[in-house]
Amino acid sequence: MDRFYEIERPRRRPKPVLRSYWPFWLISVLHVIVALSYKLGAGLSITPHPLPGEQSEYWDTFPQALPIESLRGNLASSIWGLHSQSPMQNIYGGVLAKFFYPNHLEWMHYINIVMGACIPAMAGVIVWRITRNKFGGLLAALIYALNPSLFLYEAHPTGTLPAAFLVTAPVFCLAMFCPDRKVGWLYALVAIANLLVLTTSAYHLAVLLAVVGFVVMLVEGKRFRVLAICLLISGVSIGWYSKNYAMFGSFGSGSPSAIGSMRDDPKAYFRNAARGYQAFCVPSSQYLPVSRNAMKISGHEWVSSRVVQGQWLCEYLSDETGATEGVDIFRSLLFFILPLTVLGYLFSAIWRCGIRPGAWGKMISRDPAVAMAMFLIVYSTVVCCMAEPGENMRFKFLIESLLWAVPLGFFSRLFQRRRLAGDDLEWAGPSD
Repeated sequence: MDRFYEIERPRRRPKPVLRSYWPFWLISVLHVIVALSYKLGAGLSITPHPLPGEQSEYWDTFPQALPIESLRGNLASSIWGLHSQSPMQNIYGGVLAKFFYPNHLEWMHYINIVMGACIPAMAGVIVWRITRNKFGGLLAALIYALNPSLFLYEAHPTGTLPAAFLVTAPVFCLAMFCPDRKVGWLYALVAIANLLVLTTSAYHLAVLLAVVGFVVMLVEGKRFRVLAICLLISGVSIGWYSKNYAMFGSFGSGSPSAIGSMRDDPKAYFRNAARGYQAFCVPSSQYLPVSRNAMKISGHEWVSSRVVQGQWLCEYLSDETGATEGVDIFRSLLFFILPLTVLGYLFSAIWRCGIRPGAWGKMISRDPAVAMAMFLIVYSTVVCCMAEPGENMRFKFLIESLLWAVPLGFFSRLFQRRRLAGDDLEWAGPSD
């Protein structure tokens, strides 16, 4: 009889397990296979003209890189005296040169392939988590796994590929945080944000402070303890910037130009920013320093840029708008997709939350992966459009995985008629 009076316990949501993610890692394996076939078969090389003994000279041609002999001779003192660039790129190359010289760049290529293979899997899981559509996540992962830019920047000996990995990983951490709200994923997010700040000067220390504030907002209790741990994790980055201020009188890891230009000639500043956005929308596979490798996979690059990214359509639209014949003023469909995605997210949030700070905080805490992705997209676009036009398309590659994943996930939500800050988003992810 007791069983009739037994209190029924609420059923717990099943937790995702490792086997749930194997299709995404299978796509990563596919990427590795294609990358190795391009390297070993098509001749894709991290040194476009590989000759015996030229590896060190090729590394030294990049202005971001310290001389390879200095890194091999005294890595610590060379890095300590660095100011104009963030340190991780030279640490990466210097450590490889310590152990694998003169084949350090070849090892860098293989390691970049492994990192690059993880990016599509993370992007696919992000889409899966924010839409609950596993097929959509797999499709996003597959499309990005075959993106020619990924193969080209794996064979580019700068910090671009590692930085792209470090931009995708924070959003992935938040996507993994959503189901069980385990604070360990938030600490991983802060650690990755520190590595990002130390890898490229495009991401200033202010980004790290914003991330720490974002993390503290997400936790439900013991916020002082979480803040203390986040600041402890961030000690190296804060120390690096403080070292720059003490040694060089500048707190940053790069050289500012934008504020003075805006003050002296605002019209020229905004005109250059508009040109920067045009350059930002150029497919990153058409960046000049990767052009020699791009020629080796020209068919693949042509399909991606002309068809998938819509350059042929943009040229037609440019002609229809009366632009100079043969001049593409839009550069790719990203010219339209990026602002539509940002404005769509903003208007949807305003429609849902109005001007109530509490409602905005609730929306962000229930949907942190999309909120972080939008922050990184907007920040990166604004900063990159202030940079030199010749570098914009390379900088765009840093957020390219998010530019593929977030619009797909966001517009999928709109078609599903899901509320942006609805209660169902408190746990948005796969189950077994």
